[in-house]
Amino acid sequence: MMRSRWFLIVPVLVSLCTACGGGGDAVEKGFSSAAGSSEAYTDLTGLNLSEITPLAFESGSSQVSLDPSQENPNLVIVTSANTSPSIYTVQLGAQSLPSLSALNAVLEGNEEADPEPSQFHQVLREFEGGLSESDDYRPVRRSSLAALTKGLEVGDLETFKVLSTMTSLTRYETVEAELRVATPNIDFFVETDSAEHISDADLESLADSFEGIILPRDRSLFGDESDINGDGRITVLMSCITNRMATSGGIVTGFFFPGDLYADSSSNPASNEREIFYTLVPDPEGRCGVPISAEFATQNILPGVLAHEFQHMISFNNHVLLGKGATEEPWLNEAMSHLAEDLCGFGQENPSRVKLFLDQPSATSLIPSTSPRLAERGASYLFLRYLYEQHPEGERFVTELSAGSQRGIQNVLSAFGSNDASLDEFPEMIGRWAITLALSNTGIVSDPAYNYRPRGIDPETGNSTGICLRCDTADGRGTVLNGPAISTVASFPLTASLNSSASQYFWINEVPSNLTIASAGSPTLTGAVLRLER
Repeated sequence: MMRSRWFLIVPVLVSLCTACGGGGDAVEKGFSSAAGSSEAYTDLTGLNLSEITPLAFESGSSQVSLDPSQENPNLVIVTSANTSPSIYTVQLGAQSLPSLSALNAVLEGNEEADPEPSQFHQVLREFEGGLSESDDYRPVRRSSLAALTKGLEVGDLETFKVLSTMTSLTRYETVEAELRVATPNIDFFVETDSAEHISDADLESLADSFEGIILPRDRSLFGDESDINGDGRITVLMSCITNRMATSGGIVTGFFFPGDLYADSSSNPASNEREIFYTLVPDPEGRCGVPISAEFATQNILPGVLAHEFQHMISFNNHVLLGKGATEEPWLNEAMSHLAEDLCGFGQENPSRVKLFLDQPSATSLIPSTSPRLAERGASYLFLRYLYEQHPEGERFVTELSAGSQRGIQNVLSAFGSNDASLDEFPEMIGRWAITLALSNTGIVSDPAYNYRPRGIDPETGNSTGICLRCDTADGRGTVLNGPAISTVASFPLTASLNSSASQYFWINEVPSNLTIASAGSPTLTGAVLRLER
């Protein structure tokens, strides 16, 4: 009986700053940054089991010799490092392909519309990015506000301004809220009209989680938040207005508005002049929009929201208020907040974002040109979690990343500070990560370079922490992960579309003796091949 033979081909497009530099020729851990090589032919007929060999590319094209008679399949990884976001065509053929000029039609249709909550976060991040250079935003006067806030007691009422639309940072509604729970560092206010939807016991549990777990862990990992009004406290406001912000396409679970750290003015009229997070309020009857039970809100959503938004607050303090620079790039800022959810033991919502990414890897850019959608957040979280696990001191890596004066890719490279010649450049990082997405949790290879650590249980929260790529995640949503979506190549040639800094996975059941890989749009390609035992 003949054994089937197949290839898994994983093209990966990488958005790369030209200043990131080039590396040497070392091939370790199965990845080589062979981009620009003058050799465009690779002979893999003698490839041994589990051996990873670099591919050679020239001008976006590679010729590969394979052995159709071998009894074991091969994993083929193709990586493209490119400086500008785009959608490219990639073509696979069993013989030579037409000239690249024949592939110049970029395929459309892979971009899904941004859900409205992501649009809102884009508005927030763009606003953050301009604050460091703006003369329209003044510091808060600390003395009177500090005295006023410190005098509050549980049961007191206060009026807040809450942003009411996802398209404007000056339109707001006023809301009366009651101070329901106060701990040494945090005040929990709930809109009076929604008071009956969340119990004191649920609020106290949230406050205990924030005070005892989230606040110390986020501070230890990322640094300290600001204290612009001198009261030494953080306000959490739960309001129906936040629920109503998303008119369609999802729900805003919470947000941090950096305008609150500047004085109320004509250009900044929505400021509450304090450190504050805004969250949804449980709404079992759907009075404010999408129905959300108190149990699901307080167990699944809100603890992660608090860990997530607290990272944003700390990041703004590090980069803008203390560093006098620009905010972190949106993709990395969001990646760090999703990692914060996980490392605080409240990452139950991450698997659903990861699934969105794994279901459409070729259309999901790791580094999008705008604020990341949910699928792109799943990608960036997975990438940062991978680097956290690969670094010999993961927590130190995260701390240096948060405190770094650089942004984006350069910040990652500087904070990671790798002594591993095969993992000290961005193409190598994303290339090895692409292999890991294909191999982790399969049992095919045991090398930790290509596997996420097994998930564990957080000793304080009792929730799962870490990631599995092929499992029932038990996240309360029924999310099951099965690794990245893979397309089967039925015949050659095959043409597919691929976003920048994205991956495409193919099964090739009938192994040709010669395989040609080509791409239009001038991406710089590199890659590797791994022969596997089924």
